[in-house]
Amino acid sequence: MSDTSSERAKPSPEQQSEILLGQNNCCIYCERRFGSVVFRNGKMITLKPQWEHILAFAYSHDNRLSNFAAACQVCNGLKQDLIFHSLEEIKVYLLNKWSEKGFSDGG
Repeated sequence: MSDTSSERAKPSPEQQSEILLGQNNCCIYCERRFGSVVFRNGKMITLKPQWEHILAFAYSHDNRLSNFAAACQVCNGLKQDLIFHSLEEIKVYLLNKWSEKGFSDGG
């Protein structure tokens, strides 16, 4: 995988397994386990990993392995292509967005 490219890439299957293992099969942002269920407006959502560019690809064109993480579809969708100064800043932003958008762990 090249460092920069005009094409968005994702980690290889082997790299995906490494990332998931390193993250204990949890979202890098909300730290919920993939396969767990959350709710929004009474609807159940099973969390699944998506391959996230930590520094948004739209700005960085960075396909290096160090720029990838596994994020649940909720966090990935809420983060969009926003830029943050730190992982902690992303987590605080998303915690607020989860609440604002009505996501919860209980039905």
